[in-house]
Amino acid sequence: YETALDHVAGWGIRWLAEGKFYSLFSLLFGMGFTLQMMRAEAKGRRFVPVYLRRSLVLLVIGVLHGILFWVGDILAIYAVLGVLLLLFRHMRPRNLLIWAVVILLLPSLFMIGANLLLEFARQDPAAAAQIDAMFAESYAATAAEVERASAIYATGSYAEITAQRAIELVEMWLTTLFILPSIFAMFLVGACIGKSGILADLEGHRTLLVRLCIWGLGLGLPLNAVYATLIESLVRTEPSWPLVIAVITQAIGAPLLALGYMSGLALLWQRPAWRARLYRLAPLGRMALTNYLLQSLIATLIFYGYGLGLFGQVGIAAGVLITIAIYLVNYAVSHW
Repeated sequence: YETALDHVAGWGIRWLAEGKFYSLFSLLFGMGFTLQMMRAEAKGRRFVPVYLRRSLVLLVIGVLHGILFWVGDILAIYAVLGVLLLLFRHMRPRNLLIWAVVILLLPSLFMIGANLLLEFARQDPAAAAQIDAMFAESYAATAAEVERASAIYATGSYAEITAQRAIELVEMWLTTLFILPSIFAMFLVGACIGKSGILADLEGHRTLLVRLCIWGLGLGLPLNAVYATLIESLVRTEPSWPLVIAVITQAIGAPLLALGYMSGLALLWQRPAWRARLYRLAPLGRMALTNYLLQSLIATLIFYGYGLGLFGQVGIAAGVLITIAIYLVNYAVSHW
């Protein structure tokens, strides 16, 4: 961190944002899946062929986005995981929720198992030395690759940066395997909400929404505070018990906080004064795909070498201000 303000901003992002908004977007994806299916059934139309075509289009857009604009694309992952939702489309809401909880716990169980195996292997001093050397070598190689890639992003031409993105895209998909269970679990939670009729009758489900808001914020905020504090000083690629605790607190806390955000907004929506304010955000949601791609275009032009070349030169606090500015551009474009 360059300044104390950057430190605070980084901690705040990990506490309130990191992992919460892809959880929320995954939740909305699951809701959208259910709504599309119910509307197709109500009109007597075939749902699966249309949905598969849409998923294919989303996959193509995601791959192009990852190669041509930003390597951190999530659309391709959504397209592939979204197809798996078809296996759960006839499941009752309660069963969807059970499956979501089970799948949500998988990364935490994996981390616990990996750490136990690592501790067992370290019982042999020779093996422990070999393991430490392996981690040190991996860390050094990763640091060197990050430095090389950062130089390309900061000063490279569009062709050079696109070639780098193409290399990193496959690597990025492999490294995101760990978050796939949490994404798919939130798909299922969203499908559960869609099937439960909550969206169609917010007032009738007010008690449930209040409980979700209280539990989501009440547990999500402290759990994510633990995560934000622990993860700052940890190497994420090296299993350790502090990392296990950080992973578990985020695995549970991020979906809870996302549900707290969602239910809180749903409760505000029921108040006439707030409904008028929140309705101004509706165009942003209706153009979610466009806004997702537009923010990548804007950000890459700000940071990459073929734009303003500010890659690696902007602190986290300044990055928050840039984020707000991009959001305001998205807001204006969406209304237009």
